[in-house]
Amino acid sequence: MENNEKIWHSLMELSMICGMNQRYAQEMLTSAQWHSNAIDIAVVVTTMLTLALGVAAYVDPNRTMPVLPYWWRGAGWSLWRVKIDLLATVTSILAAIAGVVLVVSPYSENVRHYGNMFQAWSDLRQDVDSALIDVELMRLPEKQGSDSYLEQRYRDLLAKKNALNAREPAPNEELLEKALIAEERSRGSDMAPVPGPDTTKASFQGPSLEKSRTPTLADL
Repeated sequence: MENNEKIWHSLMELSMICGMNQRYAQEMLTSAQWHSNAIDIAVVVTTMLTLALGVAAYVDPNRTMPVLPYWWRGAGWSLWRVKIDLLATVTSILAAIAGVVLVVSPYSENVRHYGNMFQAWSDLRQDVDSALIDVELMRLPEKQGSDSYLEQRYRDLLAKKNALNAREPAPNEELLEKALIAEERSRGSDMAPVPGPDTTKASFQGPSLEKSRTPTLADL
């Protein structure tokens, strides 16, 4: 029964880690989507402006706008056309730069990555919460028995967590800490505490690593 309680607390800690990583992935996904959309909009706007100015530069006001005053159709239009040509050149350069940024920027890839990671951490959290229900059921007198099933299930969940860690790039430590604090607040003080994220570069391998290692079955 004591071993059952230790497994329960270990699963609660693992559930907290999953929730923290869900929040972290969600924040990173939102940021990546915002930057990706901003670049897409910049490409579209600069391209459309270049096209519009390019067409305007070749408009003959004597044919298309005969109602304009003579001075505008003469010297005035020539000066304005020079300005249009200059603007068209500037916008074409900006469109080219925006296109290069769109190709080389990591934001589109980050949208896919953090979208997948959010789903993966959500799936793991669902499995952990299911295991917690099994632990609760094992506390019932008619359900008491060997803890070997729960131990094996904890091993499997821990292996999945470590696999997800390996897929994570170096995290934003400040954002990760905020995600942990938000997750702790959402659960209340009756939940099992989880050590804060490690801020030392040497031991950082993924967003869900803590200052104290995740307990293994040797600790149970």
